[in-house]
Amino acid sequence: METKQAQVRWIKSYSKKGVNYFAISFMFRGWNIRKRGYMTADEAMLEGTRIRTEIIQGNYNPDKSQEKLARVSLSEYFNSIYYSAKKNSVKASSLRTYKQCFNNWIAPVCGKTQLVLIGSKHAQRVLDRMNGAETRPATQKTVMQVFRAMINHAVSAGYRETGITLPKVSGKAGVKRVLSPEEVNTLIRSSKEVVSEEFSRLITTLYLSGLRIGELVALRTSDIDLQAHHITIARRYYENVEEAGRWDVPKNGKIQTIPIHPELVQVLREQMIEASNNKVSELLFTNSNGTVLSPRSVRETMKKVANIAMEDSTGVTPHALRRSIASTLVDSNLPIDSVADYLRHGTQVLQSHYNKPNRKLFRANFSGLRLIVNGDN
Repeated sequence: METKQAQVRWIKSYSKKGVNYFAISFMFRGWNIRKRGYMTADEAMLEGTRIRTEIIQGNYNPDKSQEKLARVSLSEYFNSIYYSAKKNSVKASSLRTYKQCFNNWIAPVCGKTQLVLIGSKHAQRVLDRMNGAETRPATQKTVMQVFRAMINHAVSAGYRETGITLPKVSGKAGVKRVLSPEEVNTLIRSSKEVVSEEFSRLITTLYLSGLRIGELVALRTSDIDLQAHHITIARRYYENVEEAGRWDVPKNGKIQTIPIHPELVQVLREQMIEASNNKVSELLFTNSNGTVLSPRSVRETMKKVANIAMEDSTGVTPHALRRSIASTLVDSNLPIDSVADYLRHGTQVLQSHYNKPNRKLFRANFSGLRLIVNGDN
């Protein structure tokens, strides 16, 4: 027989038509029980014991409101209860921070999970996702603080029995690797030797286009215009823990085009020929089934190649290639505002430091640069 006691939040008296009654509220195995109409406090406690026994034996038949309460998801709790409770006690700016932290980092990982089932492993997955995206420690700490505050609120409000232990955030920022053109060439060449010629073309495209990994795997052959020398970025694909993946608009919310560097033209032409044999989808790069390539698998394969081919493989990720092309372009004396425009940098604070980019001049100078050292694609 289970000996764990129900967590009684309160027993209180109330009056109805001149008669005093008692009500009880307690938590047990994720059920949030609220009962009223008892003549004494002892009677209310006995009813709590009876309900607890029924739950243990699997015979408890809750009313609809209690069943819904027990099954509330983390997202439902945040949006319907926690966020509403905080509206009158915190600043509007803090509310925005809470919502951003939850929507950007917590919800994609465990938003659909029942609140009573949330544990330390879910918080760790959130932190792992943030580490993979190379977020700053300060941002990670804020997200974990929101996570803790929300769970503690659920405990005090009776929606959970216990809190959770959160993973520790490292005080050091993740390694933000910038590869030299020579290192990029090593990665491209080794990708062909270790994995395949197609994966080598993928790495080359990531580097020369500056695309985010979610944008690259979402590219269709129709997005590539080799005559006009531009790529249309119309969508992105990203993964989370609870779902296989999700299609969405580009990160900045609008369709844009970027120029194709001359060194990338033949690479894309070869990949478009390869993709034309795919009868399943119109995607430029796909997995062996002809469907969307997992960003996670690209990261893992890229790491495998880097571990084999490079003395220092620390921080070699798809996003490191985006960072590397930015560095190379700036080092080639292209205006920083034009580089930011080419990479479609969405940070308004950063953009506010720049003048309006001269795209025509950028395209002319960009096309004349040699970006891959001794490249034999």
